Amino acid sequence: MLNKLIAIASISSLARAHYFLQSPPSIGFDDVKLTETPCGGFDATDRSGGVTEWPVSGFPFSVITTHLDVIWTFKAALLSDVSNFIDIYPNVRQTGISEFCLPALPGVEAWIGQDAVFQVVQQAPDGYLYQCSAIKFVSGGPALTSDCSNSTSVRASIIPGTGPRPPVQSSSTTTRRSTTTSISSTTSTIPDPEPTEEPNTESSTTPATTADSSTHAHDETTTTVEPMSMPTKEPMAVPTTHHSNDHTDIPTYAPTPSGSGSPTVSTNSTTTLPTAPPAYTGTASTGKSISFLAIFIAIAVCLL
Repeated sequence: MLNKLIAIASISSLARAHYFLQSPPSIGFDDVKLTETPCGGFDATDRSGGVTEWPVSGFPFSVITTHLDVIWTFKAALLSDVSNFIDIYPNVRQTGISEFCLPALPGVEAWIGQDAVFQVVQQAPDGYLYQCSAIKFVSGGPALTSDCSNSTSVRASIIPGTGPRPPVQSSSTTTRRSTTTSISSTTSTIPDPEPTEEPNTESSTTPATTADSSTHAHDETTTTVEPMSMPTKEPMAVPTTHHSNDHTDIPTYAPTPSGSGSPTVSTNSTTTLPTAPPAYTGTASTGKSISFLAIFIAIAVCLL
């Protein structure tokens, strides 16, 4: 209430201001420096104006604004790491002027018992405007307050897709609760490939007449090369003598068509020689001697 009275008493300066943070109390206010991050020109670690205990279940946020259409962003950081502000509530679009209040802005449960800094950012037509409060998150809540009201012209709505992210754990030695997020991993096992059966190496005989050329991926082209005709020596006839039926096999040459190559030797023709006379015996030799003697006697008789 005291802050509101001071704001009303300074209505002339508010007419020139962007907004004034009422709850939680601001570390400092300078309308000229509101565009300076993170705390509108003031030291984020300043605790000289006091520290507000903020129940994590909710604490009222209240401002007086002079802009008709703005977007609010709500952040917090540990006092030990004021360069790392995180969202603690979804962004809110607000229209209308004068008083605007959210009755229970939640805190960060993981930071219970730790000193922190609250930051509010107003996205206005003339830029981003920053203010901060010195706070300490505590358990319990929400905080009860009767001094949270909205002007009749003020309307507000949450912007979808915005909101808190898991906070970064502090290195402070102060006792605190920690939140652990477990990420389960799934391991897929790929089975080993089955051994490939070796092809049957047994050869099989297939008649050439049953081969289908369409079953081959590539048609094979067979080239037949005819040998050149070489001169052929005439074979020598060797007579063969038989005692009982003498004949000589003399090879003959069959006529060869013109252009067909070398002449062909045929051994199918047989020439038969006359039968040899019978061999002389001893009896025949004696008869020959008697004949000569008869001739000599006849000649001698004639001479006488």
